[in-house]
Amino acid sequence: MRFDHIGWITNQPRLFDKFWCKILGFVLLQEKSITQEQCFTLFGIDSPGLSRKYVHSELGCIEIHTFDVDIPLRHIRFQDIGLNHLCLVTGPLGSRERFLDGLPSDITRHVYHNPNGWDTVFIRDYEGTWLEIREGD
Repeated sequence: MRFDHIGWITNQPRLFDKFWCKILGFVLLQEKSITQEQCFTLFGIDSPGLSRKYVHSELGCIEIHTFDVDIPLRHIRFQDIGLNHLCLVTGPLGSRERFLDGLPSDITRHVYHNPNGWDTVFIRDYEGTWLEIREGD
């Protein structure tokens, strides 16, 4: 089993592009309009919008949706039901530090020092979503 894509709603597509395209290297694959009826059926939002699919050769696809009206943000967005954090695997040992060193200084980072001897590293994208950064094969 694998993910085909991750669905995402944003009020600020420029911030999405700034992080996911310029920093992580996702590329716009497809863009299409979505009707008011589709938006209401799929998202409960009574407004037409736009859907964009971005792809990264190693990480897969993210599909973002923007609408003609701003969507109210919850008080703590990253704790919405169904999305606590995403986890990105950087590669073999040592690659996580190289990845983190290459991030712009305005990217928020948090490290949890586990008493069992390993660190769990999180960063936030420009809209406040937590991403866990780990190493793996």
